Formats: sequence, C-alpha cells, structure tokens
Amino acid sequence: MSSKYDGMVVWCIGQVRYHGARENTTLIKIAKERPKIRIKSPQLLSVIVGTILYLGCNATGYPPPRVIWFRDKEVLKNRSIEESTSLVLRNVTKDDGGKYICRATNLLGSDSYEVQVNVTEFKNSTLPTQIDKQGSRGSDPYKVATFVLLTLLILAMVFIVHLKRQNRRLNQGNALPEV
Repeated sequence: MSSKYDGMVVWCIGQVRYHGARENTTLIKIAKERPKIRIKSPQLLSVIVGTILYLGCNATGYPPPRVIWFRDKEVLKNRSIEESTSLVLRNVTKDDGGKYICRATNLLGSDSYEVQVNVTEFKNSTLPTQIDKQGSRGSDPYKVATFVLLTLLILAMVFIVHLKRQNRRLNQGNALPEV
C-alpha cells in the first residue's frame, strides 16, 4: 500500500497479489488554522492586594494551540491555570503587578495578547475635616453625637424628676384622713 498527500487530498493505492491493483481516492480536507485569541481580559486591569486576579485567554486554531502565560517576559510556572487557558492568582500581592502575556501557539504560528496589571493597597477613604478661616477644626461628628446624646439624657432626667414631683402632689391630695 502506498499513499500521497498534497496538503488537501490523500491518495491511497492498495494492491492485492493476483488480483491486480486497485486505486481509491478519498478527499480529506485537513483544516489548518493559525491560533487566534478570542476571549481577552481588559488591557489594563487594577486589583486590590489580597483579592483574586482572573485573566481570561481563550484561543482557537487547528491543531489546537498550546497556551502559555508570561509575566514580564518570564514563563509563569506553578500558578493556577484554569480550563487550561485562563490564569488565576489567589491572594494577590504587590509583587504580582506587571505585564502579563497570553501566547497561543501551534504548528502554523502564534497569537498573543498583553494585559497590564496594577496591584493597589485597599485604603479606607475618609474625608479630611475641613479647617475654617480661624484655623480651628470643623465640627467633628463624634463631638456632635456626644453633645446630642448628653442633651437628650439631661432632658430625660428633667422629665423624670418632673413626673415624680407631679405624682407626689397627686398622692398628697388623695390621702385619706386617719381615723
């Protein structure tokens, strides 16, 4: 048996002894497709320290491309690559920032995509207290709350004293004479 392949058609020629040669031609289309990255993460991504970084990279092509992740031109090893193409970094640190590259490669070529990742610290954003013209601080919300609570407490005490006095007067007026 012999065969020939020209990139599109495979010819198979078989020969059986004493029966002559027999030829059969079968058209087989072999798809050839360079890698193409279809699903991409944003080109600029900011994450907070301690969170999860997910970088998506889905590539098509035939033969199926191999996906490799790089950070700052170094191949990433010992990192979680989910679904064989997406990169997941858990508990991100400041050191995880940088330029990430997803590269898909097969026999026909390669395609790549870059993502710049910035890692920032979480900052509790509180507004600074304004300073008036004399240089004194503006009203502090804790001071205001304390003042309001003390005022309410004093009013409640005055009201209770008032009720007790009023109750005492009523009791004195309703007293029964002794026999």
